[in-house]
Amino acid sequence: MSAEHVGTLSQFAALIPVAIGNALRARWASATTIGCVMLSVIVLCSFLAMSRGFYAAGDSAGSDRMAVMLGRQAPIEIESDIDPAEAVLLERAPGLSMLSTTSKVSPEVVVSVSRRAKGFAKRINSTLRGMRPEGLLLRERQGFKLVEGRVFRPGVYEMIVGRKLAERVSGLELGNKIVLSGKTWTVVGVFTMSNSLLESEYYADVQSVQTAFDRHNQYQSLYAWLEPGATLDGLRSFVEADPRFQVDVLTQRDLYRDQVEDTSNVIMYLGWPLAFVLTIGTFAGVLNTMLMVIEGRKRNLSVLMMLGFAPAAIRLAVLLETLLLTVTGALLGTLLMYLFVDGRAATIVGKYYATVEYTMKVDWSVLLNALGLAITVGLIGGAFSSLAIPSYRKTPASRSA
Repeated sequence: MSAEHVGTLSQFAALIPVAIGNALRARWASATTIGCVMLSVIVLCSFLAMSRGFYAAGDSAGSDRMAVMLGRQAPIEIESDIDPAEAVLLERAPGLSMLSTTSKVSPEVVVSVSRRAKGFAKRINSTLRGMRPEGLLLRERQGFKLVEGRVFRPGVYEMIVGRKLAERVSGLELGNKIVLSGKTWTVVGVFTMSNSLLESEYYADVQSVQTAFDRHNQYQSLYAWLEPGATLDGLRSFVEADPRFQVDVLTQRDLYRDQVEDTSNVIMYLGWPLAFVLTIGTFAGVLNTMLMVIEGRKRNLSVLMMLGFAPAAIRLAVLLETLLLTVTGALLGTLLMYLFVDGRAATIVGKYYATVEYTMKVDWSVLLNALGLAITVGLIGGAFSSLAIPSYRKTPASRSA
C-alpha cells in the first residue's frame, strides 16, 4: 500500500467522529434516510417472516421414522391413488413396526373439506383423513392424545377433530353435527398432537370417508413406522423390486417439507421483487437527501480541504455516514418487526389446498437479509452522493490565488 493510500486512510480515521457528528446534527436528513430504509426493510422482513415461519411449521411437523407411500408421481397426497392390494403387499415389507396385532400399515383416504371460520365470513380448507384403528395407534407415536370425548366408531359418520382446528372453525364443538359431502357427521372427540400443524385435521373411519366421498376401493396414502435400525432405502428397495407396487416412498417429514416449500418459495418470489422496487425508491431518497446535505455543507467541506484532508478521505467519511444511517434504519425496522410480528399467528393456503396456521418468525436470517439490503443501499447511495465532492484539494495558497 502506497504512502498516499496510508495517508488517506489515516485521514479517514480522523474524520470518523466528524461523520458521526454530522449524522447527529442533520436530524431531519438523517431521519428521512433512516425512514426510507425502515420502510423497505419492514416490507422485506414481513415476507421473510412469513416464509421462514411457514417453512419451519412444515419442517417440524413430520417424522423421519414415519414412512409414507403415495401413488407414483402424485404431486400431492390428495391427488394420489393407491390400489388396496398394494396395502396388503406392503404388510410383508421388512423393517416396519407392528401397529396392531395384525397390521403394519395404515391405509388412509384424504379429502379436502371447507368450513367457515369462527367470527369471520372466510372459509378454512382442512384435511379430512379416513383411517383404520392402526392410524390412531401410529399417531400415538407423535403425541396423539384424545382430550375430549371418544374415538369414532367404524362404519359410522363420526369424526374427531384436532384442537387447533376446533379453535378456528365454527361448529366443531363436541356433540355438534356438520354436513360434509351430503352426509351428516357427528363430532365425538377432540385430540392433541405434538405439533400444531398436525392438529389441523379431521380424523374419521376410512370406510365412512370412502362411502361419503365416493372413494370406494381407493386409498390416497399408506403410512407405516420404521423399526429401529431400519432405513427408508430398505423399504424403497423392497417396493421397487416388486412391479405390482405403483408407489413412491418418502418420509412424513419430506411430505410436509414438500408441502410448504413451494408456498414458501412463492412468498419469497413475491417479497423480493416488491422489496427491490421499494429499494429503488429508497436509493433515490437516500441519494437526494445526501446530495442536499452535501450541498449544505460546502463551506465545511472547503474548510476540511483547506486543513489538508484529501477529497478521497472526505468521500469515505460521507460513505460511512450514509452506511451508518442505512444500517440504523435496518436495525430499527427489524427490531420493530421482531417486537410486533415475531411469534404472531398467521394462516395461508398450502400446497394441499388446506389452510395452514403457522407462526411468523423473525430470526437471524431475516436480520442478515435486512442488513444486506441496507448495506447495499448505503454503499451505492453513499458512493454516488460522494461524487458531488470536488476531486481537487483546496489549500490556503489555492484560495489566495
